[in-house]
Amino acid sequence: MVEEFYRENVLMTGIDPGNITTKVSFLNVVGNIENFTIPTVIASAPESAVSYSQQVDNQEDVQIEDYIHIRVDSPAVDKDENNKSWYVGESAKKSTNKLQPNVSENGDAEEKFTDKNRKIFVLPVLSGIAVSALKAGKRHVIAPLSTGIPSKGYLKHEQTLKQRFVGEHRITFIDGPYAGETVIIEIKEDDAQIHAESVTTAIALMYDIENGELLETELKEKLAGKTYTISDLGAGTSDYAVFNENGLDKVMTRRFAEENEGEMSRIGTNPYIDRIIDAVYHDPKFEQQRAIVERLQDESRKPSELTSREIFMKKVVKPAIDKAFETNKNPVFKYSWARTKDVDITKHVLSEIKKYAELQIGNIDAAWVMANTDYIIAVGGGVLFGHFGGLQNLVENEVIIPDLLQSQYFTSKAYLIVSYLMNLQAKQLQS
Repeated sequence: MVEEFYRENVLMTGIDPGNITTKVSFLNVVGNIENFTIPTVIASAPESAVSYSQQVDNQEDVQIEDYIHIRVDSPAVDKDENNKSWYVGESAKKSTNKLQPNVSENGDAEEKFTDKNRKIFVLPVLSGIAVSALKAGKRHVIAPLSTGIPSKGYLKHEQTLKQRFVGEHRITFIDGPYAGETVIIEIKEDDAQIHAESVTTAIALMYDIENGELLETELKEKLAGKTYTISDLGAGTSDYAVFNENGLDKVMTRRFAEENEGEMSRIGTNPYIDRIIDAVYHDPKFEQQRAIVERLQDESRKPSELTSREIFMKKVVKPAIDKAFETNKNPVFKYSWARTKDVDITKHVLSEIKKYAELQIGNIDAAWVMANTDYIIAVGGGVLFGHFGGLQNLVENEVIIPDLLQSQYFTSKAYLIVSYLMNLQAKQLQS
């Protein structure tokens, strides 16, 4: 069936637009799921590529998702910003005019896809589909949209967001390994789906796709006939979904989103990362560099890692965590700024990670008590972020953490699996 979808230029994707990264899952030509991320950061860009000599400007070995300089012609973008050029993700990190999701002083993440910030989320979603198409060797795809928003805003925005994406989108790559290539994306209204984040995540806990075949996971058997709560720990929010023997418990799930103005749901990693970055910037070892920035009164003099939480996580935090898992040792976080090399910033990082973990452990316990289910399951990027701060102890407290290193992709995989199932059923009805 996957081969038939590819012959008809149907590209199955699932896209989770996060406050730090946009997670993308797509079904490749052999029917397996591939995942990648695009930092949720954008910046206006030149209309053409800046050319240097071939010896110093070789982009052949660059991953597509790491060099996104595109022109976007799309109904999903506001008219006054349509048919313009953008840097998205890694390419936007050093731009002085970059835009990324905001966090309020009390740590609340701003609502996604509002009139004010819509393009910050729309452009990575479209880029994710376009990059998936290039990885699949396609230039014109029919892409059944499968994405989502936090449960709290789902009822309010589901239909308007869906309508915004319906239509034809032309994504032209201006620079990078696919410079000059245009990907045409068709999104049809009947195929488009907007999901509530944690509610749909349950699908990826139960199923996987390998070689085009839908497979049941070991966790599905364990949860059969049981009640469970899913805690999806994200960058901007923590979403909770409760399932009883008959499926989603809508009443309890809505209570988590609304009770005390959704206090438990408002906790994300973003404010903790911001405080880590601030502590690193003010580290005495970087006094000379800091003095130059402040003397010039120019924030653009800061390196990208100290102005973008997305880049800080990707370049500084995640490599140290990955190495810790590889070596089975505690992580050591280091940062270099100009002439000051390999400064140990572990105390700054772990201080905030421990605070985050402590709060989330309390919230997860409270959620389990409130929902009174047989199991509680923790997924999302926050599970990995808080692991070395204390979240590793959740397993000892009987909290289920499936596939820790892939936890950030559970939601995008769920969106993909739901889309695949829907289109598979439509094919079977047609035949």
